[in-house]
Amino acid sequence: MELSKTNISGLRRLQVAEFILRMMAWLCTRDETFDGSQMCIVTGPNIEMAIKLIRRAKDIFEPKLGLTFSNKETVLELNGCTIEAYPSNHIDSYRALDSPKFILLDEADFFRKGEQEEVRHVSERYIGKSDPYIVMVSTPNNPGGLFYNIEKEPEDSCLYKRLKIDYN
Repeated sequence: MELSKTNISGLRRLQVAEFILRMMAWLCTRDETFDGSQMCIVTGPNIEMAIKLIRRAKDIFEPKLGLTFSNKETVLELNGCTIEAYPSNHIDSYRALDSPKFILLDEADFFRKGEQEEVRHVSERYIGKSDPYIVMVSTPNNPGGLFYNIEKEPEDSCLYKRLKIDYN
């Protein structure tokens, strides 16, 4: 079999965001545990990325099951649970949520420096309020960034389980 450049790059992509989107959808639909709750996706400073992730989540259901969603482009409602995407440069509405149960920070190491700190702070504030799952996914970016700083935190005081997945 001959591999084209497209095939090779496709093999290298880990599809972690896709897995997490599917896990979020499963959590919403497996039972009534997440009924009335919120899930959040925070993307880089680009609303188009937020729209694409919600579109990918909707595509899990629409083509195969014939379901359609009438929500706006950045919202998906599943089984009474609202999944909403926010760009990292406009997180004012993300700050004022009632009780998010799941937070995905996608490509978080590429948020602007100030946004990295602010999004992390806002996300961790929800721990005392609603004890959400907080999942940060990213290819590492620069030293001194969000993932670098989390990696340097001592094991006994770090809030996160750190997983390094080599795509090679």
